[in-house]
Amino acid sequence: MSEHPSSNGVDMDAELAQLLLEQEQFLNQKKQPAAKVSRRGGPPKVSASKTPQKASESTPDESPQVLKGVVERQVTPVGQQSFVFTPKPSGFPSVKRRGPGQSLFGRRRREAKAKEQEQEKHVDQESKDIDAANKAKLQEMSPQEILEAQQELLRTLDPELVKKLKNRNKKERKREENMVKTRNKVAIGESIMKHDEGNEQIQKEERIKSLAAVKTEEELKEQAKLLPAEERAKLDWTQTTKKDEKVANGKKIDLPVAEDATLERFDLDGKLLEATDAELPVHSGLFHHGDDPDAAGYTLPELLHLARSSVASQRAMALNVVAKILHNRQLQERAGLRVTPRVLPRDMAMTLRIVLDDQNYTALSAGVSALHAFIVPVEDDSDEDFLSELKYATVVLPRRVHLHRNGATKTTDHSHGVEEVVYIDTTEADDGTSISDEDLAALDPVQALLSMDLGTRLRYILESIQLPDQYATEKMLDILIAVARHSPRAAHEISSNVRLLKLLQQQYVENEQVLTFQEGNIRSLQLSLKALELVRALCQGQRSVASALIASGLVQSTKGFLALKEVPSGDVDEAAAVLFGKMQVESLRIWRILLGYGLDFHCFAYLFPALASFMQHSTDASTTRNVALFAALESFCGLGSVHEAQHYFNQLGFFLDAAKDEAVRCIRSLLVATDDRTVALLSTTLRFLAAASAHATKYNLETAGLVEVLKLLQSTETTRELLPRLNDTVTKRDLLVAIVQFHRQIVSNGLLSDDMDDDDIVQTFSRQVKTPLLIAATSAVASSSTRFSLTLIQACELTLVLGDLIATGQSDVVNFNADFVQSVYHQALILVERLGGGGEFLTARLFAGVLFHQSTLQSLGVFSEKADATRMSRVLTPIYQALVNATSEQEAHSSHIFTGVSSVNKFSYHLRLPQEEQSYIPSNLPLPSFWMVSPLSRIEYNSTENGKPSTDVGPTRAQSDEMKLIVSATCRFVFEFERLAPSMASIPSIAELRPEDKLFHLMHVLFAGSDVLFDDHVDAALRQLLPKLIKPILRSADSKLLYAGILRNLKRFQSLESGQDLESSKSSVSFSSDEQQVLTFVEKLVAEFTASSFGNSHFAQCMTLLLTGDFPLELRKFVWKELQEAHLLHTLAPFEVSSVELFKRCTRAVSTDAKLLQFMQQAVCKKQVSPTRGAFAYSVAIYCIVIYLFGEGGSTMSFARQQFAQTLTTEASPVIWGHLLTYNANDLALLSEKCNSVLTQRVDKLRTQAGLSSDQLLAFEATVSLLESTK
Repeated sequence: MSEHPSSNGVDMDAELAQLLLEQEQFLNQKKQPAAKVSRRGGPPKVSASKTPQKASESTPDESPQVLKGVVERQVTPVGQQSFVFTPKPSGFPSVKRRGPGQSLFGRRRREAKAKEQEQEKHVDQESKDIDAANKAKLQEMSPQEILEAQQELLRTLDPELVKKLKNRNKKERKREENMVKTRNKVAIGESIMKHDEGNEQIQKEERIKSLAAVKTEEELKEQAKLLPAEERAKLDWTQTTKKDEKVANGKKIDLPVAEDATLERFDLDGKLLEATDAELPVHSGLFHHGDDPDAAGYTLPELLHLARSSVASQRAMALNVVAKILHNRQLQERAGLRVTPRVLPRDMAMTLRIVLDDQNYTALSAGVSALHAFIVPVEDDSDEDFLSELKYATVVLPRRVHLHRNGATKTTDHSHGVEEVVYIDTTEADDGTSISDEDLAALDPVQALLSMDLGTRLRYILESIQLPDQYATEKMLDILIAVARHSPRAAHEISSNVRLLKLLQQQYVENEQVLTFQEGNIRSLQLSLKALELVRALCQGQRSVASALIASGLVQSTKGFLALKEVPSGDVDEAAAVLFGKMQVESLRIWRILLGYGLDFHCFAYLFPALASFMQHSTDASTTRNVALFAALESFCGLGSVHEAQHYFNQLGFFLDAAKDEAVRCIRSLLVATDDRTVALLSTTLRFLAAASAHATKYNLETAGLVEVLKLLQSTETTRELLPRLNDTVTKRDLLVAIVQFHRQIVSNGLLSDDMDDDDIVQTFSRQVKTPLLIAATSAVASSSTRFSLTLIQACELTLVLGDLIATGQSDVVNFNADFVQSVYHQALILVERLGGGGEFLTARLFAGVLFHQSTLQSLGVFSEKADATRMSRVLTPIYQALVNATSEQEAHSSHIFTGVSSVNKFSYHLRLPQEEQSYIPSNLPLPSFWMVSPLSRIEYNSTENGKPSTDVGPTRAQSDEMKLIVSATCRFVFEFERLAPSMASIPSIAELRPEDKLFHLMHVLFAGSDVLFDDHVDAALRQLLPKLIKPILRSADSKLLYAGILRNLKRFQSLESGQDLESSKSSVSFSSDEQQVLTFVEKLVAEFTASSFGNSHFAQCMTLLLTGDFPLELRKFVWKELQEAHLLHTLAPFEVSSVELFKRCTRAVSTDAKLLQFMQQAVCKKQVSPTRGAFAYSVAIYCIVIYLFGEGGSTMSFARQQFAQTLTTEASPVIWGHLLTYNANDLALLSEKCNSVLTQRVDKLRTQAGLSSDQLLAFEATVSLLESTK
């Protein structure tokens, strides 16, 4: 590039030189530039002396100035106006002051103030006039009259209001005293604010400024509380309102009540520390830098805090102690002892899941142990080899889901606590809210762990990590088993992990070390056995899961153990042989589960040789295996409705012969000595033979062996020696049921020979087995509890079998007498009140088969006529079955579970199917103690929805007919059952249900409407039952029995409703006090009586009970007033069996309430009641008036009594005066038109003390003369 020197000595290139040349030419032309620069604001202020100098200095040269410094000047362009605002000192425009009276708001305030002053003057004048009138009235009254008036006024006021007014005066005086003391303490010149308060204010301001130190949400909330009120108001929008919470949780179930974890202290062995700190040495390792360094031991929150320590050894130590604490807690809970700690931290499940991510293997192993102790329940010590083959052993019973309750509990009894599984909705609601992990863990720890991907993490540990704890793998498999047994959905979640199932199949089921019997394979066999248990638990969870496991080949892999030969016995291989035998048993159990679904029956063909070889051994291991085999074959025989399975029934002949031989051998062995292993084998063998007998005729199976076993069971030696011993254990009772069921199946399938009489065989066997069955049922009922167990199911099955015996042996009055039937009935009543959620099917069967069966009702004498018993049985059975609420899905599922037949429609082996949170309907089992009379009260409560009537119109004709049937049948049954109640006082429903409780439920019949009440059958039933219930109540010495009974039952209903839907129960029954609660019920009753009863006699008698002294004064006043306004007082009448007792109870607490006496006086004087029309109400009114006027003897009549007497002289008829002046208050009898002699002391008292005017006195004397002349 060429360079050219410029005139200024600067080197420039040609392009720059050209640019400068063009610029110089432009400047020489003196043209205006295309753009101008304008500056806002005036030019800089400079002095005049310096201006010329500056101007000369800044005059531009003619030469180009581009390379020199640029000088900017303030230029105001021509034609543009510059706006300059004059600055104000305050930054705001000056305020224009208005003169006095010119402010609009000020004028309005002054007008409002003037108006208030005028009103105050008017009120003050009115108050002065009232005060003067009151003082004049008080001066005319005597001190005694003033005292009486004060007492009457206090009685009319609410006691709480009076107490509040008195306390208000005390508070005002106390506040004035404190103000005087405060003023006296302040010295002149000192600040009124105390030094401590001033320092506190300064500290508060400093804390507000230190916002940089805020690190947590809680600290931020605390800092927000220190802000001024106006600043806190600005943050209100960040808070969640209660309304928003309700909307967000509208479809959710109630969250558990949060309760802080209890702080019991434990030693390093997980045991509760009971020694004092002084008794423990400092070097014991129990003193640490926790929340309380001076206290020995560790609390569970401290241990969970240490579980997140940065030091691996601390984490491992803490988790090991947590595992021991949780294990001991489960042992305490199972033993029914007080559990420690009582409440666990709510973050327990989340913390234990987090520790599974630990990279240190020692801490990870300890975390697995802690989670195992938290999730896996401690099993019973009973032998699983026998219990798993019982009839209903495949059913997954409700587990205690919340093993460690994180919320507040209302009961301390944890031994029978079973909480229902509910599928919790974790998705976001419409408002964007969702349940928190902590709340989910509190509701259900297992669902919380599944949401944190527990299965994937355990699979990774099993696959990739070798933990130092040799039992860690078994513990993780136990955790997976416990989770799979939690619910069908949990089993599905586990089975959805394909890599986990593949790991189980390859590493534990198809393990080469196990299949080839290599030495030292004990550990592998143990893990394989656990894996098979996990497969069984998954199959029990859901039918679709079982199908998926079959499709994946995992189930087929388990069949390989059945085809393998047993390992040789010996010292070295004995333990391996036992484990291998258990694995074969577990494979058969899995097959039994699949056959129950109607799956995997085709394998019967290729398994036949292996299964047939099992019959050739007679060792203890083979006996246990044969028990499982016959249980599986029983399920196989239940596939009669599956067409494809019927092809294999022809091959059952071999197993029938083998089962017959086993049965004969076992029966003869048990006659000598009872062995649990032999009992279990005989039980499953007989169940298989009973199931196979249904196919014997169709598939030409040999039946001679079946008849041989039947004869042996019915032999005298068996019935006398064996049957009486089958009652004290679960396996023995299962055998007893199997014997009875086998006998029934052989007879019902027509397999008896021609020389045998079916009826004679049945009756003989029934007489022989009835006593052992009753003893076994009583033993099972005594051994069971409200917690679902095989024993409870067995007790129900035995009771149902006894009910069938009573039905078939009804003609045999000698053997099935009333005492025997009553004993069976007693056991059924106990079971009905013990069965909880999941027992809906069994409860319905007990109703139909025992409690309301026609044979039972007739044998007990409840309904003596056969036709009557049959008709009432058909009515009562559906009435009481309707008390049990269950979804249609649960009803169908329960029938599949308890019918004992394999079904392709069976969804799961879980006893109770969990429900979704949005559509959750809680079970109402166990039934309440008043279930026997609850059909009467359900009439009224079922007709409402959320506390409001479902429709504005009355019941339809069909509904009315249904209510008539329910009321008449239930009343008849309750009335007849009263005769049996004394002999069944040990049953809660009989002992706790008092006459006033039954009356409360019976009063709900009055809401059914006039069509029901005037029905002939209902009328007859109420005429029988009502007097029977009323008589003991009125003769009781408890003066508040009726009131207490109604209140107690209302509270029961309220608690039941709150357990279902708290918000709906509040809307339907909202009470501020006990009295208001009863008053609300009475208001509904009175409204029904006055609106649609048409004076029904039974309804009127119940209304009469509301006037007794059992109820508060306000309630009695309300009832009298409403009936008086409806002109129905004359309908009140006593019960014939207890009229004197009722009148005595109504007059027991005579009130001097002026309003009630005024109502009574009006009813009497206006002839709404009279001796001939409404004698009971008339007698009560006369009694109360007499006591009010003349009850004080010779004392002076008060002013109120004088006015009352004066009103009577004006309005009362001579007949009324005749009763007032002659009635003897000690003679509690109803009045008639006839009067006794006039009592002169009453006449004299009215003459001298009533303050009658001359006209009133003249009228009174005329009435007295008329009464005396008629005598």
